[in-house]
Amino acid sequence: MSKTYHFDITDKKIRAHVCDFEQNLDGSIYIKFPEFEFGKWFNDNGSQLISYNSPGKGKLSIHGSGIAHIKSYNQDYKAEFQVLGNPLLSKDKLSAGVRHIATIFPRKPDINQIIEESQDNNSLKPMVFIFFAVPFGLNINLQGSFNIDEYEDIPPINGIGNQPLRMHNIFWFSYRSKFMDNWPLATHVYFSNGYDCPLFVGVDKCLMRIDIRKPVYSIRDNKIVDITL
Repeated sequence: MSKTYHFDITDKKIRAHVCDFEQNLDGSIYIKFPEFEFGKWFNDNGSQLISYNSPGKGKLSIHGSGIAHIKSYNQDYKAEFQVLGNPLLSKDKLSAGVRHIATIFPRKPDINQIIEESQDNNSLKPMVFIFFAVPFGLNINLQGSFNIDEYEDIPPINGIGNQPLRMHNIFWFSYRSKFMDNWPLATHVYFSNGYDCPLFVGVDKCLMRIDIRKPVYSIRDNKIVDITL
């Protein structure tokens, strides 16, 4: 039986819900979010970008074996777009892996708590979230290079943290680029092979570009994972 872990974000005035995580004993991680059935999905088959709509209500499944796909609650749906990537847990369950889980630009998050009464309860600015799965006992050191003309701040990271699951921490950071003035009408999700790290970058009003970064992963003293984007 897996436990649900809620991922919420806060500012000084409100607390809002973005998505939920679950992890099974085989290392598999699942992601659900509100209005999943309206989600916009992106991944690649190694040579070209693929985009498609949600097949209905369901969840994103990142299996311990490394296979990632959408799992629909519609029993007739067969996962068409599967990506084989870095395993979360070895077959003998003796070693766990680090991998990119998903890059998510959510629809406007639902407010689940008002911290401070205000006439403006829409104070959360649109932002993109990047999630990595990191085995317990390891910490993350994140570095990257960004085009100063495309981001509001350099570095563009405006939030960072950890969400513990059963076997992994979900290390996350959020960022904003220019032209991200509004939350999208539907949640946009890019999942890939776990090595690559996709970024959504605004280039004009209602127009985004997808950058595929090839991070360099290294482990220091068996304690710190350096990720250089």
